[in-house]
Amino acid sequence: MYEVNATDVLEAYGEFVDGTPQAVAVVLSARPLPPRAANALRASFASFGYEDEAIAWVTLENTDPAFRGAVLGTPETMNIIEGLDPLMLIATDEQSAEVLHAAYHRPIPLDAPSRLLGRPLAAFRDLDAMLDQEKTKQEAWSSLKQLF
Repeated sequence: MYEVNATDVLEAYGEFVDGTPQAVAVVLSARPLPPRAANALRASFASFGYEDEAIAWVTLENTDPAFRGAVLGTPETMNIIEGLDPLMLIATDEQSAEVLHAAYHRPIPLDAPSRLLGRPLAAFRDLDAMLDQEKTKQEAWSSLKQLF
């Protein structure tokens, strides 16, 4: 039953979601995540035994010219998350954290692990920028480890 919902979400919002019905995590970003940040997340998941298919990548703004800058609204973002029903959430930037706040009417602490309606959540101001320095990279890693 859950896989049917997830499949429906992937079909309905395919221009914003890259993932499989079996995804255990949703990674939410305002724009397509830079490769080094995406690779860091993949490596984090792999270190805990997860394959790439464990992650559903959700982008609020589709930058593909074919979609003319289509943007996900708050209700659609919540529909995607609840339809995929992940075990954990990651918001990679402040804008995606703000959308989670608007969708769920809950505070979303940045750069610290928390929970959102029972799901572990790691929300960052700018995950990619955190990878520039060893100290902030370790802080991001610490938050991500709390998800597992």
